[in-house]
Amino acid sequence: MIKLPPPSYEFDQVFSTCLEGLDKKPEFKARLSAGKAEIDAQLALYAEKAPNGELYTLVPVVREHGADPIIVSDLKKSELLNLYEAHLRGKEKPGRGIYNELLAAANGTCPYCGGIGRPRNLDHYLPKSKFPQFSLFPKNLVPACRDCNMDGKGQGFSASAEKQIIHPFFDAEHFFREQWIFGTYDPTDEPSGSVDFYAAPPDHWPEVDKERAETHFDDFELGVRYAKEAGARLISLRTQLDNLADLGISSDEISRVLLHPMIENAPHINHWESVMGKAVMEALNNG
Repeated sequence: MIKLPPPSYEFDQVFSTCLEGLDKKPEFKARLSAGKAEIDAQLALYAEKAPNGELYTLVPVVREHGADPIIVSDLKKSELLNLYEAHLRGKEKPGRGIYNELLAAANGTCPYCGGIGRPRNLDHYLPKSKFPQFSLFPKNLVPACRDCNMDGKGQGFSASAEKQIIHPFFDAEHFFREQWIFGTYDPTDEPSGSVDFYAAPPDHWPEVDKERAETHFDDFELGVRYAKEAGARLISLRTQLDNLADLGISSDEISRVLLHPMIENAPHINHWESVMGKAVMEALNNG
């Protein structure tokens, strides 16, 4: 939804910073250092797969009741998860500064929902519960709002190409620069009208990308969330539309003065406000 530049931090910086907090655990620190080469190999595989939309091919950890599996070298799942939770996310640890900078890189707009929410956490694109080896990998850490991170995505991941959500760091430009979210305005829906949002990727897109866009739209419940935003905005917009119409101003002039600026000033082409403006304009022209 919103394209973000890949994080400026490299894994080596994050890893070494987190290890600074392990001086009281020399044995664990030594095992982490010894296992880094195997972790690096996993990260290289991620970096190879991600730009081609092939992260779904990576094999997740199989959960067995009560088990704490070895992930890389002799490092257990719980140890890798704790390294993230306590030493990157932990508020009093050296890594917290990096965590905050990664979070701030989104400039206050959640890339998953197109800026409805404000990022509150770093989401693991490949969830850390299934892929602990990527728990500290900056390119797997996406600033996300609570609704997208907890309610929309959660611990989900895809095992097929077409069910992958859009990756803000790696995916193709057409996901971010071409319109694939549209809306229909119903002025009869009391009291102020409503907009029905839906995903309709362009015909020239590859079939797998069309399905990915629709998956993203559905998984993050963008139809419902966009409609809620539009509903609040329509309360004032409908009054403006009716007042201008009562003054005898034409639909073309109303669109030029009121709707075109809304569309042009929206943060991006699939933003709910841009889509709403186009839907209202279409309804005016057809009315």
